[in-house]
Amino acid sequence: MNPILVFGLAIILIGGGLTAVFFLYRGNDVHRRLAELNLDSAADKGGRGGVAIHKLLDDTQRRTLARRLTEGGWYDVTPVKMAAYMLSGAGVGAVLGVLGGIYTGKFDVTSVIIFLALTVGGFIAPSAMLDRAIGARKKSIQRELPNFLDMVSTSVEAGTALSQ
Repeated sequence: MNPILVFGLAIILIGGGLTAVFFLYRGNDVHRRLAELNLDSAADKGGRGGVAIHKLLDDTQRRTLARRLTEGGWYDVTPVKMAAYMLSGAGVGAVLGVLGGIYTGKFDVTSVIIFLALTVGGFIAPSAMLDRAIGARKKSIQRELPNFLDMVSTSVEAGTALSQ
Protein backbone atom coordinates (compact mmCIF):
# COMPACT_ATOMS: atom_id res chain seq x y z
CA MET A 1 0.00 0.00 0.00
CA ASN A 2 1.19 3.51 -0.80
CA PRO A 3 2.91 5.08 2.28
CA ILE A 4 1.44 8.49 1.47
CA LEU A 5 -2.06 7.08 1.54
CA VAL A 6 -1.38 5.28 4.84
CA PHE A 7 0.07 8.47 6.35
CA GLY A 8 -2.88 10.56 5.13
CA LEU A 9 -5.46 8.11 6.41
CA ALA A 10 -3.69 7.86 9.77
CA ILE A 11 -3.67 11.63 10.18
CA ILE A 12 -7.32 11.94 9.18
CA LEU A 13 -8.36 9.10 11.52
CA ILE A 14 -6.40 10.54 14.44
CA GLY A 15 -7.77 14.02 13.80
CA GLY A 16 -11.31 12.71 13.44
CA GLY A 17 -11.02 10.68 16.62
CA LEU A 18 -9.70 13.63 18.61
CA THR A 19 -12.42 15.87 17.20
CA ALA A 20 -15.09 13.32 18.12
CA VAL A 21 -13.75 13.04 21.68
CA PHE A 22 -13.60 16.83 21.92
CA PHE A 23 -17.21 17.35 20.85
CA LEU A 24 -18.77 14.30 22.51
CA TYR A 25 -17.17 14.59 25.95
CA ARG A 26 -19.39 16.70 28.15
CA GLY A 27 -18.05 15.78 31.58
CA ASN A 28 -19.96 14.02 34.31
CA ASP A 29 -22.68 15.39 36.58
CA VAL A 30 -20.17 16.54 39.20
CA HIS A 31 -18.32 18.67 36.62
CA ARG A 32 -21.58 20.21 35.39
CA ARG A 33 -22.76 20.98 38.94
CA LEU A 34 -19.41 22.58 39.82
CA ALA A 35 -19.60 24.64 36.63
CA GLU A 36 -23.09 25.84 37.63
CA LEU A 37 -21.84 26.90 41.06
CA ASN A 38 -18.73 28.61 39.68
CA LEU A 39 -20.36 31.07 37.27
CA ASP A 40 -17.23 32.62 35.81
CA SER A 41 -15.71 29.30 34.73
CA ALA A 42 -19.06 28.04 33.41
CA ALA A 43 -19.43 31.08 31.19
CA ASP A 44 -15.85 30.70 30.04
CA LYS A 45 -16.23 27.06 28.97
CA GLY A 46 -18.52 27.96 26.12
CA GLY A 47 -20.71 24.88 26.05
CA ARG A 48 -19.93 21.70 24.16
CA GLY A 49 -16.36 20.54 24.28
CA GLY A 50 -15.33 23.39 26.53
CA VAL A 51 -14.22 21.08 29.30
CA ALA A 52 -11.42 19.60 27.20
CA ILE A 53 -10.09 22.96 26.04
CA HIS A 54 -10.59 24.49 29.48
CA LYS A 55 -8.06 21.96 30.79
CA LEU A 56 -5.50 23.07 28.19
CA LEU A 57 -5.38 26.67 29.46
CA ASP A 58 -4.05 27.53 32.88
CA ASP A 59 -5.22 30.64 34.74
CA THR A 60 -2.43 32.95 33.54
CA GLN A 61 -2.93 31.94 29.91
CA ARG A 62 -6.68 32.40 30.25
CA ARG A 63 -6.29 35.86 31.83
CA THR A 64 -3.73 36.97 29.23
CA LEU A 65 -5.92 35.79 26.38
CA ALA A 66 -9.00 37.43 27.93
CA ARG A 67 -7.10 40.73 28.18
CA ARG A 68 -5.99 40.49 24.54
CA LEU A 69 -9.55 39.69 23.42
CA THR A 70 -10.83 42.74 25.28
CA GLU A 71 -8.08 44.93 23.79
CA GLY A 72 -9.13 43.77 20.33
CA GLY A 73 -12.81 44.46 20.99
CA TRP A 74 -13.75 40.80 20.64
CA TYR A 75 -16.16 40.80 23.58
CA ASP A 76 -18.20 37.80 22.44
CA VAL A 77 -15.17 35.48 22.14
CA THR A 78 -14.02 33.77 25.33
CA PRO A 79 -10.47 32.46 25.85
CA VAL A 80 -11.79 28.90 25.51
CA LYS A 81 -13.45 29.76 22.18
CA MET A 82 -10.24 31.38 20.97
CA ALA A 83 -8.27 28.26 21.90
CA ALA A 84 -10.86 26.20 20.02
CA TYR A 85 -10.45 28.45 16.98
CA MET A 86 -6.68 28.00 17.13
CA LEU A 87 -6.95 24.21 17.42
CA SER A 88 -9.53 24.13 14.61
CA GLY A 89 -7.21 26.18 12.42
CA ALA A 90 -4.40 23.75 13.10
CA GLY A 91 -6.70 20.86 12.21
CA VAL A 92 -7.77 22.49 8.96
CA GLY A 93 -4.14 23.19 8.08
CA ALA A 94 -3.19 19.59 8.86
CA VAL A 95 -6.00 18.20 6.73
CA LEU A 96 -5.08 20.51 3.85
CA GLY A 97 -1.44 19.43 4.17
CA VAL A 98 -2.37 15.74 4.10
CA LEU A 99 -4.73 16.22 1.17
CA GLY A 100 -2.03 18.15 -0.69
CA GLY A 101 0.42 15.30 -0.10
CA ILE A 102 -2.10 12.75 -1.29
CA TYR A 103 -2.92 14.85 -4.34
CA THR A 104 0.71 15.24 -5.40
CA GLY A 105 1.46 11.58 -4.69
CA LYS A 106 4.82 12.37 -3.13
CA PHE A 107 6.02 11.62 0.37
CA ASP A 108 9.25 13.51 0.78
CA VAL A 109 10.73 16.22 2.97
CA THR A 110 8.98 18.96 1.02
CA SER A 111 5.50 17.49 1.62
CA VAL A 112 6.24 17.09 5.34
CA ILE A 113 7.45 20.70 5.54
CA ILE A 114 4.31 21.90 3.74
CA PHE A 115 2.18 19.82 6.12
CA LEU A 116 3.91 21.33 9.16
CA ALA A 117 3.75 24.87 7.73
CA LEU A 118 0.02 24.61 7.05
CA THR A 119 -0.63 23.17 10.51
CA VAL A 120 1.37 25.89 12.28
CA GLY A 121 -0.10 28.57 10.02
CA GLY A 122 -3.63 27.39 10.80
CA PHE A 123 -2.83 27.47 14.51
CA ILE A 124 -1.33 30.97 14.38
CA ALA A 125 -3.95 32.54 12.03
CA PRO A 126 -6.60 33.33 14.72
CA SER A 127 -3.96 34.88 16.95
CA ALA A 128 -2.65 36.97 14.05
CA MET A 129 -6.20 38.15 13.31
CA LEU A 130 -6.57 39.14 16.97
CA ASP A 131 -3.25 41.03 16.87
CA ARG A 132 -4.45 42.89 13.78
CA ALA A 133 -7.74 43.78 15.52
CA ILE A 134 -5.82 45.04 18.58
CA GLY A 135 -3.61 47.23 16.37
CA ALA A 136 -6.60 48.63 14.47
CA ARG A 137 -8.45 49.40 17.70
CA LYS A 138 -5.42 51.15 19.23
CA LYS A 139 -4.97 53.17 16.05
CA SER A 140 -8.65 54.13 16.10
CA ILE A 141 -8.45 55.26 19.72
CA GLN A 142 -5.31 57.31 19.02
CA ARG A 143 -7.04 58.93 16.05
CA GLU A 144 -10.23 59.82 17.99
CA LEU A 145 -8.63 60.82 21.32
CA PRO A 146 -7.77 64.44 20.37
CA ASN A 147 -11.37 65.11 19.27
CA PHE A 148 -12.73 63.63 22.48
CA LEU A 149 -10.36 65.65 24.66
CA ASP A 150 -11.24 68.80 22.72
CA MET A 151 -14.96 68.14 23.29
CA VAL A 152 -14.39 67.54 27.03
CA SER A 153 -12.29 70.70 27.30
CA THR A 154 -14.91 72.80 25.51
CA SER A 155 -17.72 71.36 27.64
CA VAL A 156 -15.85 72.03 30.89
CA GLU A 157 -15.05 75.60 29.85
CA ALA A 158 -18.70 76.20 28.91
CA GLY A 159 -19.94 74.62 32.15
CA THR A 160 -22.15 72.08 30.41
CA ALA A 161 -22.37 68.33 30.86
CA LEU A 162 -21.08 65.91 28.25
CA SER A 163 -24.52 64.33 27.86
CA GLN A 164 -26.01 67.50 26.36
